[in-house]
Amino acid sequence: EFRPGQQEVVCAVLDGESVLAIMPTGAGKSLCYQLPALVAGGLTIIVSPLISLMHDQLEKLKELGIHAVRLDSTMTAAAARAAMAEVADVDKPTLLYLTPERIVDRTFRAELKRLRPEGATLFVVDEAHCISQWGHDFRPAYLGLGEAARDVGARSMLALTATAPPQVRDDILERLSMQNGRVVSVGTVRPNLHFSVLRARTEHDKQLKLADLVARLPGPGIIYVATVKAADELGNFLRDKGFDAGVYHGRLPAAERARVQDAFMGKKGGPKLMVATNAFGLGVDKANLRLVVHYHFPG
Repeated sequence: EFRPGQQEVVCAVLDGESVLAIMPTGAGKSLCYQLPALVAGGLTIIVSPLISLMHDQLEKLKELGIHAVRLDSTMTAAAARAAMAEVADVDKPTLLYLTPERIVDRTFRAELKRLRPEGATLFVVDEAHCISQWGHDFRPAYLGLGEAARDVGARSMLALTATAPPQVRDDILERLSMQNGRVVSVGTVRPNLHFSVLRARTEHDKQLKLADLVARLPGPGIIYVATVKAADELGNFLRDKGFDAGVYHGRLPAAERARVQDAFMGKKGGPKLMVATNAFGLGVDKANLRLVVHYHFPG
């Protein structure tokens, strides 16, 4: 059965309406375009800012036998050509995952229109708050998505986000030319989440309170810090206390970042804790995460 909001979004999209869906993480946003894509057929374009998230979704769809393709900057030229050959297969519903930078490229759009002259059945903008300068991770390429959707002949649009205060919501609707679109908001109350603030007098006191906290709470957790130096220091402190802790920040080599992330995301083994700057986090889909600590005030 459907979760709150899903049926309304799916039916509106299938009726050709453009929709902004505001649903919290874990509410089932992906189904809101995957189901219409299979029912309506044709080409569904999904724009996502996160290559890791696209990769994750693609694997799940392929396991279900659904025709899904992705194009991103990590692929070789040969792999990109093979992906475009898959897009040209018009005999089955196709879900095409793209980065915003790819779809705003006019040369790429011309090639896409040559392969699929009938246009897109549905144009999906995931993490739609990235279009707004009031949003927390503005991506300039998102500003070209409204034009891109019109250019590829999208019959309807679906914008998805978990974080849209009124200013961001209005920005999304305006920049995607969806002023007449339907807004479906299921609220952001998450009764399974508990928030608390711990007070500490000194840095040493703060470290000890953190150690006590992670010792008491079951399951994996992420500890966010403001600087690379703090990430390294806190990682060492926790390891000295006997905790299994990984460290992730932007100054680590790409291979090391990938290794640490893969270990933490693994279902078995891997570090229980990740000490990280905000280079880590958006799009982390870890079902058994039980704790998020902001060791410093977040921006």
